Amino acid sequence: MVLLPHTSPHSDPPPIPKPLSVCALKIHVLSSSATPAGREMDNESGNILDNLLSRMEQYANNLEALVQERTADYLEEKRRCEELLYQLLPKSVASALIQGQSKIAETFDCVTIYFSDIVGFTALSAQSTPMQVRRAVWHET
Repeated sequence: MVLLPHTSPHSDPPPIPKPLSVCALKIHVLSSSATPAGREMDNESGNILDNLLSRMEQYANNLEALVQERTADYLEEKRRCEELLYQLLPKSVASALIQGQSKIAETFDCVTIYFSDIVGFTALSAQSTPMQVRRAVWHET
């Protein structure tokens, strides 16, 4: 809280004490001679601004390079996943999954289920790799 002396609105302002008027004069003289320093400050602030803009540009360029690298990694991983899907699932099912179709299964009103035993299949599958068995069952070459 600042307490000011009570003065009447019609009275003259109180005189400024001598030491304060000298201080005011010194401040005025110093501020009028401070313009070259102000120009130096403007130059320094300009240099600081240029430096800041340069750093921001470097940062943006680094981010762009990082985004390109991550995008390439993503696309390579996507390609590998699609390749794996095509190896594990029938092509029609894998394509439907890749295209984002949620209903892959088909329904039929009337079907026939046939159970059979292939003579020698157990011995054949024991001597073959899983991929060879899959190719043989799906008639792939």
